[in-house]
Amino acid sequence: MTPQVHHLSPSSYTIPNEVVEEVEPSETQLSPTTTGVSYTSQDGFREFEHGLPWSFDLVFDRYHLWFTARDDDLVCRFDPRTRDLTTWQVPTADSWPIGIVLGDGEVWVVENGARKLLRLDPATDTATEWEIPEAQSPGGPGVLLDDEGRVWVTDRGGKLYRFDPDTNTFSYFSVPANHGPVDIAWDGERIWMSIWDDGDGHPALFCYDPDGVTVWRWTLPDEFQDPYEMEVDPFGRVWVIAVWGQKLGCLDPDEGTFTVWDLPGTPSGESYDLAIDPEGNVWFVNSGENYVGYFRHAAFYTLYLPHFDVTGGWWTGVALRNAERGDVKVKLFAYDSEGQLLGEEELTLGDYERRALLVGQDVFSGVETGWIKVVSSGRMDGFVLFGNGGMLAGVSALSGSGQELVFPHFHQDGEWWTGVAVINTGLMDVRMVLSAYEENGDELDTEEVELPPLGKLVGTVEGIFGVSGQGSMDAGAEYFGGISGFELFGKQDGSSLAGVPASVR
Repeated sequence: MTPQVHHLSPSSYTIPNEVVEEVEPSETQLSPTTTGVSYTSQDGFREFEHGLPWSFDLVFDRYHLWFTARDDDLVCRFDPRTRDLTTWQVPTADSWPIGIVLGDGEVWVVENGARKLLRLDPATDTATEWEIPEAQSPGGPGVLLDDEGRVWVTDRGGKLYRFDPDTNTFSYFSVPANHGPVDIAWDGERIWMSIWDDGDGHPALFCYDPDGVTVWRWTLPDEFQDPYEMEVDPFGRVWVIAVWGQKLGCLDPDEGTFTVWDLPGTPSGESYDLAIDPEGNVWFVNSGENYVGYFRHAAFYTLYLPHFDVTGGWWTGVALRNAERGDVKVKLFAYDSEGQLLGEEELTLGDYERRALLVGQDVFSGVETGWIKVVSSGRMDGFVLFGNGGMLAGVSALSGSGQELVFPHFHQDGEWWTGVAVINTGLMDVRMVLSAYEENGDELDTEEVELPPLGKLVGTVEGIFGVSGQGSMDAGAEYFGGISGFELFGKQDGSSLAGVPASVR
């Protein structure tokens, strides 16, 4: 697909004084229903066979998928480990629950039809509702939760709301639009809103700094009809889908460009949903023609370095190279074995520029062991290098993940050792099954491991399975997870070291 690039300049608008209104909450005790759900898997897609109501918006936490069932007035939670579907009936009938966002142990839902905001506590099955003052068509899917625990809600009637649950107050102001805002997104500093009619008959994206009083308006090309759902990538670019015309757009505020791609399908097809996965693929749903598509690495590229160690005489180096002409923005994220972020680094590489970095010195000062995810705005090549005394080994950076890894060989005895590093590349828990086989294919042992989001398993074959000798291994991820990894071979006397990436399936 050849994109069209439009150069845009934003205009500004000073917001009027906010209106602040306190609303009395209404609390209801709910009785959830839990049923079993089955699904089939084919070509990487999983299709639910029965038991799921028609869903509108979907989010996930560490263990569950959450979504709203608009026509059935339900808030739904699916557990892929048990395949149980739990549903809560929204207290208000014909409420049309649409937008959904997860907080700390609570679920926030916008009731579009009832013009209410709902908070569900799944631990106590308690639902609390607040009427949204002066709202015409709230949410759908515009709702987000900020770092201070406040809920932001859009209203297509031209308002942006901020709700403080500690004081039961809505603060809101009018947005200069005839239709919108529709969706809402957060880039870490500012709120973005998708607008169908900016007041002058044009589609637009609005940007608002919650600490200021200015709304910036980016007027989009008229052929980008009805911008709907948005996502912000790690480099601050705003991705948006158009309902009509089969178009995908990306606004780069730093460059002042809006790039548009024509998607497959007829212009009459309707597209509402947009998502960016952890490997930078942009997914979209054509509701009118009933298909799901994705634009490979449209948002960013990803490399995985599943292990580093700078303890006990070990050192780890990373080499990265820009694989194309033009500057490439790069972000490096270091995580520990539990998936906790250890640090973040940023750099820019010019045409085919290479950068060699020592972990713990040039990047991520003070860390000891973990793994690194590399995110870049363009194609990258790289590898990780390990050293200890006279031993030295390099492993190519891994560019993808899958649900099955194959390690064709291990050697664990008095002369050799084999180490394995496997990472969970996703944002949900993964149950991983590791199996070791003899040379003739007979199974030696099987171990089950729970990997947290962005977590890592590292160990020797002897430490994981309690076996020695020679053979092979594989690792399989259940549910919706993706894994990646490699193995290291070393001489017990410290005279030799070699690294091999796992085969991904």
